[in-house]
This record gives sequence, C-alpha cells and structure tokens, in this order.
Amino acid sequence: MVLISPVTSQNDDLQRTIEQLHYQGAEDILVNAPQQSAYGYQVGYNHPELQYTLDGKRYYILWLTEESKLAQYKAQRIAANDPEHGGIEIRTVREYDDPATKTFTRSAS
Repeated sequence: MVLISPVTSQNDDLQRTIEQLHYQGAEDILVNAPQQSAYGYQVGYNHPELQYTLDGKRYYILWLTEESKLAQYKAQRIAANDPEHGGIEIRTVREYDDPATKTFTRSAS
C-alpha cells in the first residue's frame, strides 16, 4: 500500500480512489511522483498526492486534514505546470475519531 500521509483516513481514501479510477479506465496513475502531463512528460518537480489520465486529460488530487493556503498554492503550481489539465481536486479528509475501528464519531467542525 502506498502512503501519502501519516493520517490513516487519507491513505484509505487514496486506496478507494485508485480502485475507482481503475474501474473508470484511468491510466498512468501515479502517487507522490513528479508531476507529469497527459503525454507522459515531466512538467514539474512538485509531487501531487495522486495524478492520472482519463479520456486524454491529466487530473490531480491533493489531500489535506483541514483547509490550507498551502493547498491553494500547490493547486496553482500544478495548473501553471500543466495548463491543459482536466481538473485539480482538493480533498479535506480528517483523521478518524477512532482509528482502531476507522470510524468518525464526531461531526466535522
């Protein structure tokens, strides 16, 4: 299992997302790798948590535990490196309230 964070819930979400992307027919799925275009060229030195190609477009997903200005900066850098991207998603996934059972017991605030 590839990890993107010390936060278990983010790693679990990553694995579910990768499974969904395989099912949807996504190609060239990379985790924490240098940014690449849909054509397979390295276009940046940053490492998006997840990037993939679907229907000829390159997509990127970033994971956070809370809203962050860093995420906005990373998204802007990704877009500048790959102006033909298909989309950039920023996911906010907090840590499980009970890591042993992988459950959320409190509502997010």
